[in-house]
Order: sequence, then C-alpha cells, then structure tokens
Amino acid sequence: MIASGDRSHIGLTGKHSVRFAVALVILFSVSFGHLCFSAPEHEYELIPIPDGKDLSRGNKKVLVTAPKDWEANRQPSPRPIWLEPRDIDYAITFGLSGKRGGPVLSVCANHRGRSDAVTVSPRNSYMGVNLETDIEQLKLIKTIDAGANGKLDVWRFRTYNRNYLLVVIVQRDTAGRIEVDIDLSAKGGAQLMPYLSSLEAVARFIRIIDR
Repeated sequence: MIASGDRSHIGLTGKHSVRFAVALVILFSVSFGHLCFSAPEHEYELIPIPDGKDLSRGNKKVLVTAPKDWEANRQPSPRPIWLEPRDIDYAITFGLSGKRGGPVLSVCANHRGRSDAVTVSPRNSYMGVNLETDIEQLKLIKTIDAGANGKLDVWRFRTYNRNYLLVVIVQRDTAGRIEVDIDLSAKGGAQLMPYLSSLEAVARFIRIIDR
C-alpha cells in the first residue's frame, strides 16, 4: 500500500511537472511571438557613401524601417537617378504596397569627412546636389519632433518635372558627419501631403548606430 501510494504520488507529481513544463513552453512561445511582432518587420541597413575627398565612410550604419503600407521598390522607375546602380548599399526606396506610379519614399546615407566643414542644407544635401536640374522653389513647411533624432525641418521644393518633401538628419561621427536624406517625391505636389505622415514616421525611426 505504501509502495502503491508512493508510485501514485510520483505519478501525480510527474503530471504536474509535465503540465507546468507545457505551460512554460506556451507562455514562452506567446511572449516570444509578441516580441517578434513588436519588432520592426522590415528593417534595412545602409552604409554611408564614401566622402569624395578622403574616401572614408565613417564608423556608422543607418537602419531604416519601412513605413506602414509601403514596401521596398524593386522597379527601375521612378527610381531617382542618383540611386543608380541598383546594387548599392547606401540607399533604399519605397513605393506604396500594391501600387505603381505613385509617390516614392527614398532614404540615402552619405558621409561627410573631416575636410568637409560646410553646413548641410537642402540645396547642398546629397540629394539636392545630385538632382539633374536646379531647384526652382524651396520652402520650409514645418518642423517635426523625430524623437531620438531631435527636431527636424521638412522642406518642400520643386524642379521642372518633380516635387519633393525632404528631411535631413546629420549626426557626428568620429571621422566627420553622417548625413541621412529622407525624401518623398511625386510628379504632382498634391500627391505629397497625404503621405507626409509616412515621411515623418521614417525620420522618427531612423537609427544611426556603430558598425
């Protein structure tokens, strides 16, 4: 009877152990799934363009999170001309999910070495300098709170065939400065404002970290 009771006690304990272990696995799985769901689903890594004079790229990399309802643009058009060739690692463009011919969101990382002491502005930013045509109109439309990236200006400018909203982030680097150009562009200016929040979201979640 005592032996039987001992076996019964051991068996009961074993069942509780199994149930406890299963509960832990389920809890861990749910927690892990929640963590994975909360993490950025589409994050892209950019390495800044080398400075033209000292050819340095600094010691930083730029992490870009795709905004909601946008996806990495794999189409050759309307990809901005300064983002060629296609196998670059310093820029990424996004288009609206499931749509073609609409606005384009672009992010480009550029390094400015110690020899480049010029203050970064929309006109001399990497994107501004590399436009095919002169900027015909330039206007500051608002300043946004980009969290860890600080207060950032949103500029609106136009060339003869395209309209842009531009945000520029500049961060110190041991070998100079990292410049991140974030722009939203379209043929018509009216196409831009409905997606201003997407531009702001990209700027807010840009991360410049050591590499």
